[in-house]
Amino acid sequence: MGTSRQRRNETSKPTLINGFRPNDKSATGNATVVREAVDVSGERAGAFEEALSNIGVGGQIVYHVGEYCAGAHKRCARSAYECGLVTLSLRKRSKYLFEYIAIKTAKGG
Repeated sequence: MGTSRQRRNETSKPTLINGFRPNDKSATGNATVVREAVDVSGERAGAFEEALSNIGVGGQIVYHVGEYCAGAHKRCARSAYECGLVTLSLRKRSKYLFEYIAIKTAKGG
């Protein structure tokens, strides 16, 4: 029984990270794009900068989850946006709950 479980786990689909599979195909289907996703919404101040320095271009940092944009990383995300290091976005989780996301740009690389 142990070997059939192992085989099943080896052939299972990759898990989703913030809505993305780790090896999604690009729009052209030619290149494999790895999308990193880091959630610092519950972390201490300074975690946003650390995450920004450790992720690649196109990587996503969830810096707050809530009804409106707030939290310890709001100013850092805004500052990184003004410097051209990230673009800011959000994703709706439920009726009054949103993920606020910073996406690293090529300039930030």
